Amino acid sequence: MLKRTLKKAYLNLLLHLPNDRIYAFHNVSSHPALELTGRKLDTAKFHDFVLRHGPYISLEEMGQPGRPGGKAAITFDDGLEDVYTIAYPFLKGKGIPFTVFVLTDKLDQPGYLTTAQLLELAADPLVTIGSHGTDHTRMGQADGEKQRHELVDSKAALEKLLNRSCKYFAYPFGSYNDTTLELMREAGYTLAYAVKGRPLLRGNHNDPFTLPRLSIDDTTLEFYDR
Repeated sequence: MLKRTLKKAYLNLLLHLPNDRIYAFHNVSSHPALELTGRKLDTAKFHDFVLRHGPYISLEEMGQPGRPGGKAAITFDDGLEDVYTIAYPFLKGKGIPFTVFVLTDKLDQPGYLTTAQLLELAADPLVTIGSHGTDHTRMGQADGEKQRHELVDSKAALEKLLNRSCKYFAYPFGSYNDTTLELMREAGYTLAYAVKGRPLLRGNHNDPFTLPRLSIDDTTLEFYDR
């Protein structure tokens, strides 16, 4: 209990400092048919969290040097259907930019984005599309050939579909190793995102392929209440 209380106090302190935060969401609906991951957050809680934890900028803006800190960015992993049906109308109505990291082999499968939905999202200036791999492989435990497939083939599939470059990657489970980082550069990505329990400390995180995010779901929400 003491350890949990101290962790909550520590994370609340970090959120009050002028650091950048990148939030990672998965399901934002409690509808059973849409719960394809253990990482879920009730829609009302998602809305409340977003309204209380800005101001928000895009990942591209966050990568620009020289700007003031204290900003946040919103990302979604897996390319789940409720990103389009629930998150998108809400965020668009608020003018909040966000990024969707897509599993390319899951497109058009039940509970995931359809190709038409993805194309609509990609056409909106508020939305950035990145890769999450092809089939949610834990990169740090896969061999080099499998990792190359995940990075290169997913990037090629998105670029062909969207007719634009795919610059960003999010590691499934936040997992990567030295081989992943070497292949990331070879594949032509610009930035890659993990999941770690602290914000981006301004001027103190120089590796563009291991950028931390804060995972927000029913199991972690209490740590970020303020």
